[in-house]
Amino acid sequence: MMNTYIINEKVRLIRQAQSDYKKDFGLDYTPFTRKNFFYFFVRDNKKYVHKESLRFVYTNADTFHNDSDPTFCYLQKQVDIPDVVSFLGSAKSNLLPTLLEETNSFLVFDYIPGEPVKSLNEKDYKYIRNEVDKLELTPFYNSMTYNLLKNNNKVYLIDLKHFEKKVDIPFFIYFYNYDFGINTLYTDERSNVSLIKEIIDVDYPFDKANIIYY
Repeated sequence: MMNTYIINEKVRLIRQAQSDYKKDFGLDYTPFTRKNFFYFFVRDNKKYVHKESLRFVYTNADTFHNDSDPTFCYLQKQVDIPDVVSFLGSAKSNLLPTLLEETNSFLVFDYIPGEPVKSLNEKDYKYIRNEVDKLELTPFYNSMTYNLLKNNNKVYLIDLKHFEKKVDIPFFIYFYNYDFGINTLYTDERSNVSLIKEIIDVDYPFDKANIIYY
Protein backbone atom coordinates (compact mmCIF):
# COMPACT_ATOMS: atom_id res chain seq x y z
CA MET A 1 0.00 0.00 0.00
CA MET A 2 1.30 3.43 -0.90
CA ASN A 3 2.24 5.85 1.84
CA THR A 4 -0.04 8.92 2.01
CA TYR A 5 2.96 11.16 1.49
CA ILE A 6 3.90 9.32 -1.71
CA ILE A 7 0.33 9.54 -3.02
CA ASN A 8 0.17 13.28 -2.36
CA GLU A 9 3.55 13.87 -3.98
CA LYS A 10 2.60 11.80 -7.02
CA VAL A 11 -0.50 13.94 -7.54
CA ARG A 12 1.49 17.14 -7.01
CA LEU A 13 4.20 16.13 -9.46
CA ILE A 14 1.75 15.07 -12.18
CA ARG A 15 0.09 18.47 -11.90
CA GLN A 16 3.51 20.14 -11.98
CA ALA A 17 4.50 18.15 -15.07
CA GLN A 18 1.25 19.20 -16.75
CA SER A 19 2.01 22.86 -16.02
CA ASP A 20 5.67 22.52 -17.07
CA TYR A 21 4.71 20.80 -20.33
CA LYS A 22 2.46 23.76 -21.15
CA LYS A 23 5.29 26.20 -20.39
CA ASP A 24 7.98 24.33 -22.33
CA PHE A 25 5.98 23.15 -25.35
CA GLY A 26 2.86 25.34 -25.40
CA LEU A 27 0.58 22.30 -25.37
CA ASP A 28 -2.04 20.94 -23.00
CA TYR A 29 -1.50 17.39 -21.81
CA THR A 30 -2.36 15.51 -18.61
CA PRO A 31 0.11 12.72 -17.73
CA PHE A 32 -1.15 9.54 -16.07
CA THR A 33 0.41 6.43 -14.54
CA ARG A 34 -0.77 3.53 -12.40
CA LYS A 35 2.73 3.06 -11.00
CA ASN A 36 3.64 4.22 -7.49
CA PHE A 37 6.19 6.74 -8.67
CA PHE A 38 5.66 9.14 -11.54
CA TYR A 39 8.63 10.55 -13.40
CA PHE A 40 7.84 10.29 -17.12
CA PHE A 41 5.09 10.00 -19.71
CA VAL A 42 5.05 8.92 -23.37
CA ARG A 43 3.53 11.02 -26.11
CA ASP A 44 3.98 10.97 -29.90
CA ASN A 45 6.68 8.28 -29.67
CA LYS A 46 8.74 10.38 -27.26
CA LYS A 47 9.50 9.71 -23.60
CA TYR A 48 9.22 12.91 -21.56
CA VAL A 49 11.20 12.58 -18.32
CA HIS A 50 10.07 15.27 -15.88
CA LYS A 51 13.19 16.53 -14.11
CA GLU A 52 11.53 17.53 -10.83
CA SER A 53 9.75 14.18 -10.60
CA LEU A 54 12.93 12.22 -11.33
CA ARG A 55 14.81 14.15 -8.65
CA PHE A 56 12.03 13.29 -6.20
CA VAL A 57 12.43 9.58 -6.94
CA TYR A 58 16.15 9.78 -6.18
CA THR A 59 16.05 12.07 -3.15
CA ASN A 60 12.77 11.67 -1.31
CA ALA A 61 10.61 8.85 -2.60
CA ASP A 62 12.01 6.09 -0.39
CA THR A 63 12.39 8.17 2.76
CA PHE A 64 8.74 9.11 3.42
CA HIS A 65 10.09 12.42 4.68
CA ASN A 66 8.60 15.89 4.31
CA ASP A 67 11.95 17.62 3.83
CA SER A 68 12.11 18.64 0.16
CA ASP A 69 15.92 18.49 0.19
CA PRO A 70 16.90 15.63 2.51
CA THR A 71 20.50 14.88 3.40
CA PHE A 72 19.78 11.56 5.14
CA CYS A 73 18.14 8.46 3.68
CA TYR A 74 16.33 6.24 6.16
CA LEU A 75 17.06 3.17 4.06
CA GLN A 76 20.75 4.06 4.33
CA LYS A 77 21.40 3.43 0.64
CA GLN A 78 23.11 6.70 -0.26
CA VAL A 79 23.52 9.92 1.65
CA ASP A 80 25.27 11.64 -1.24
CA ILE A 81 22.66 11.47 -4.00
CA PRO A 82 24.11 12.05 -7.49
CA ASP A 83 22.48 14.55 -9.83
CA VAL A 84 20.97 11.96 -12.13
CA VAL A 85 19.21 14.59 -14.25
CA SER A 86 22.55 16.11 -15.24
CA PHE A 87 24.03 12.63 -15.72
CA LEU A 88 21.26 11.51 -18.07
CA GLY A 89 21.48 14.74 -20.02
CA SER A 90 25.13 14.11 -20.87
CA ALA A 91 25.62 10.33 -20.64
CA LYS A 92 26.98 8.68 -23.77
CA SER A 93 25.90 5.06 -24.08
CA ASN A 94 24.21 2.93 -26.72
CA LEU A 95 22.38 1.22 -23.87
CA LEU A 96 20.29 4.34 -23.20
CA PRO A 97 17.52 5.76 -25.40
CA THR A 98 18.60 8.67 -27.59
CA LEU A 99 18.21 12.09 -25.94
CA LEU A 100 16.28 14.16 -28.49
CA GLU A 101 15.88 17.41 -26.61
CA GLU A 102 16.33 19.04 -23.21
CA THR A 103 14.13 21.87 -21.93
CA ASN A 104 13.89 23.67 -18.58
CA SER A 105 11.72 20.91 -17.13
CA PHE A 106 12.14 17.83 -19.33
CA LEU A 107 14.60 15.40 -20.83
CA VAL A 108 12.97 14.15 -24.05
CA PHE A 109 14.11 10.69 -25.17
CA ASP A 110 13.28 8.58 -28.17
CA TYR A 111 10.56 6.12 -27.13
CA ILE A 112 11.72 2.57 -27.79
CA PRO A 113 9.12 -0.21 -28.02
CA GLY A 114 10.16 -3.82 -27.69
CA GLU A 115 10.01 -7.05 -25.74
CA PRO A 116 11.07 -7.12 -22.06
CA VAL A 117 14.34 -8.96 -21.52
CA LYS A 118 13.92 -11.83 -19.03
CA SER A 119 17.12 -13.74 -19.78
CA LEU A 120 20.50 -12.95 -21.31
CA ASN A 121 22.82 -14.73 -23.68
CA GLU A 122 26.57 -14.18 -23.42
CA LYS A 123 26.67 -11.68 -26.29
CA ASP A 124 24.02 -9.42 -24.75
CA TYR A 125 25.55 -9.69 -21.28
CA LYS A 126 28.98 -8.59 -22.50
CA TYR A 127 27.46 -5.80 -24.59
CA ILE A 128 25.65 -4.40 -21.55
CA ARG A 129 28.73 -4.75 -19.36
CA ASN A 130 30.90 -2.87 -21.86
CA GLU A 131 28.34 -0.07 -22.17
CA VAL A 132 28.03 0.31 -18.39
CA ASP A 133 31.83 0.48 -18.13
CA LYS A 134 31.59 3.82 -19.96
CA LEU A 135 29.18 5.30 -17.42
CA GLU A 136 29.90 7.05 -14.16
CA LEU A 137 26.83 5.50 -12.49
CA THR A 138 25.20 2.07 -12.70
CA PRO A 139 21.54 0.98 -12.58
CA PHE A 140 22.38 -2.69 -12.07
CA TYR A 141 22.30 -2.96 -8.26
CA ASN A 142 18.58 -3.69 -8.61
CA SER A 143 16.49 -6.35 -10.32
CA MET A 144 16.45 -5.70 -14.05
CA THR A 145 13.21 -7.59 -14.77
CA TYR A 146 11.18 -5.34 -17.11
CA ASN A 147 13.90 -2.66 -16.92
CA LEU A 148 15.59 -3.84 -20.11
CA LEU A 149 14.01 -4.43 -23.49
CA LYS A 150 15.16 -5.61 -26.89
CA ASN A 151 14.39 -3.77 -30.11
CA ASN A 152 15.79 -4.91 -33.48
CA ASN A 153 18.04 -7.36 -31.65
CA LYS A 154 19.56 -4.59 -29.52
CA VAL A 155 19.17 -4.24 -25.74
CA TYR A 156 18.13 -0.93 -24.17
CA LEU A 157 17.76 0.24 -20.59
CA ILE A 158 14.33 1.87 -20.27
CA ASP A 159 13.92 2.29 -16.49
CA LEU A 160 15.97 5.33 -15.45
CA LYS A 161 15.22 5.46 -11.73
CA HIS A 162 17.80 2.97 -10.39
CA PHE A 163 21.16 4.63 -11.02
CA GLU A 164 23.65 4.55 -8.15
CA LYS A 165 27.32 5.25 -7.66
CA LYS A 166 29.48 2.29 -8.55
CA VAL A 167 31.11 0.34 -5.74
CA ASP A 168 34.06 -2.03 -5.90
CA ILE A 169 32.26 -5.28 -6.71
CA PRO A 170 32.15 -7.47 -9.85
CA PHE A 171 29.67 -6.46 -12.55
CA PHE A 172 26.39 -8.37 -12.48
CA ILE A 173 22.87 -8.33 -13.91
CA TYR A 174 20.10 -9.72 -11.73
CA PHE A 175 16.57 -10.71 -12.74
CA TYR A 176 13.90 -11.41 -10.13
CA ASN A 177 10.14 -11.79 -10.40
CA TYR A 178 8.26 -13.97 -7.91
CA ASP A 179 5.10 -14.39 -10.01
CA PHE A 180 7.02 -15.75 -13.02
CA GLY A 181 9.60 -17.74 -11.05
CA ILE A 182 12.53 -15.63 -12.24
CA ASN A 183 15.57 -15.48 -9.95
CA THR A 184 18.78 -15.42 -12.00
CA LEU A 185 22.14 -13.74 -11.56
CA TYR A 186 24.46 -13.17 -14.51
CA THR A 187 28.05 -12.29 -13.73
CA ASP A 188 31.59 -12.72 -14.98
CA GLU A 189 33.50 -15.95 -14.68
CA ARG A 190 35.46 -16.15 -11.39
CA SER A 191 33.48 -13.26 -9.85
CA ASN A 192 33.36 -13.06 -6.07
CA VAL A 193 29.64 -13.73 -5.66
CA SER A 194 29.72 -13.09 -1.92
CA LEU A 195 30.36 -9.39 -2.64
CA ILE A 196 27.40 -9.26 -5.00
CA LYS A 197 25.25 -11.06 -2.42
CA GLU A 198 25.69 -8.18 0.04
CA ILE A 199 23.79 -5.87 -2.31
CA ILE A 200 21.16 -8.29 -3.64
CA ASP A 201 20.33 -9.80 -0.25
CA VAL A 202 18.96 -6.50 1.02
CA ASP A 203 15.81 -6.76 -1.12
CA TYR A 204 15.74 -10.18 -2.81
CA PRO A 205 16.01 -13.94 -1.96
CA PHE A 206 19.47 -14.26 -3.42
CA ASP A 207 20.19 -17.64 -1.77
CA LYS A 208 17.74 -19.28 -4.20
CA ALA A 209 19.14 -17.58 -7.30
CA ASN A 210 20.40 -19.47 -10.32
CA ILE A 211 23.89 -18.14 -11.09
CA ILE A 212 25.13 -18.02 -14.68
CA TYR A 213 28.76 -17.13 -15.41
CA TYR A 214 29.82 -15.56 -18.72
